[in-house]
Amino acid sequence: SPVAWAQSPALDPSFQVSRIFKVGDAVQALEQADGKRILVGSFTYVHGEPAARLVRLLPGGTQLDAVFNQNVSALTGAIYQVTALATGKLLLRTDYLQLGNTIRRNLVQLHPNGTLDPAFEASFGREYQDVVVQPDGKLVVAGTFPNAGGSQAPGVVRLEATGAPDATFQPYTIAGGQPITCMARQPDGKILVGGARVVRLLPTGEPDPSFSVAIPGGTVIQNLVVQPDGKILLLASQSTGRAWPPLARLLPDGTPDPSFATGSNFNEYITAPNLTRPEQCRSIALQADDKILVA
Repeated sequence: SPVAWAQSPALDPSFQVSRIFKVGDAVQALEQADGKRILVGSFTYVHGEPAARLVRLLPGGTQLDAVFNQNVSALTGAIYQVTALATGKLLLRTDYLQLGNTIRRNLVQLHPNGTLDPAFEASFGREYQDVVVQPDGKLVVAGTFPNAGGSQAPGVVRLEATGAPDATFQPYTIAGGQPITCMARQPDGKILVGGARVVRLLPTGEPDPSFSVAIPGGTVIQNLVVQPDGKILLLASQSTGRAWPPLARLLPDGTPDPSFATGSNFNEYITAPNLTRPEQCRSIALQADDKILVA
């Protein structure tokens, strides 16, 4: 049908848009012991203020920590994960990070106020996958890297608090070169390592001969958590079939816990109205009431 215009369309000069934002992603949220919260992601603004990749909020979450955010604002490079240390310092997972003329790869340590800790330096050939902080401040690091600070350490290596390799720890390699995806520390100091298989390392780095888990081919352990009673939760993904449950629990010796079953309706993918496609679960967390969160 014919259309009649009362007047020609024209721009309204009184309408001015100063800034347009698109929603950014937060890949990690971490609450410190003092109630401050750290966010890591692809965002560039938080609460209307510039804050790229890494930001800390004051308790309550409505105000930015001005001193911390000013100190980290000059950092350039990717940040994938933050670990809070007992000293108040922060350990950043990255592949490349620069502050002024200082360059760090893979692991970067910040002082509590967000300034770079120059005393810590750890260098890897490739990115790491996970880190476990021991009570003594040493770091157990897992990944697909071929070396650490010049010492051959494929798979798992332990670092001193300075980032230097710990000579008292025997580097561990998973047979066949399969990647390591996750780790967890038991209260007795032993380290659980997950990937295409699950092994337990003694505090010296040697495999624990008393621990054995039969993981079928095509299964990858995405995350694992040690319960207070010593039982071990495993979150798995599978390329073919259902030879292993998506969420399983092991007894302390590595054998399946017959009292634990999720049922046939549970799988490792989450669907929701706001998701364009199912998202694979990669994280487990235990609540204070022992209920299990999967995300």
